[in-house]
Amino acid sequence: MTSAYFGAKPDPNNECCQRFKGLSDAGAAACFCQILKANSSRIPPGLVSFNSLTNTFLRYCGRKTNVYNCV
Repeated sequence: MTSAYFGAKPDPNNECCQRFKGLSDAGAAACFCQILKANSSRIPPGLVSFNSLTNTFLRYCGRKTNVYNCV
């Protein structure tokens, strides 16, 4: 699901990534985590953890991963 959502290869210039441009890696992760939690009813349960989705987002945007624990 994560590669289908974000795309197969990193794209730091993607519109989604650009929205977090002024934030640190941890700040972007925290913000993205809050967005995931706010939309948790739209994410199939047990499919992928919030932490995994957050790290996939960070990797896709060319950022450092494992800087925030999204649970």
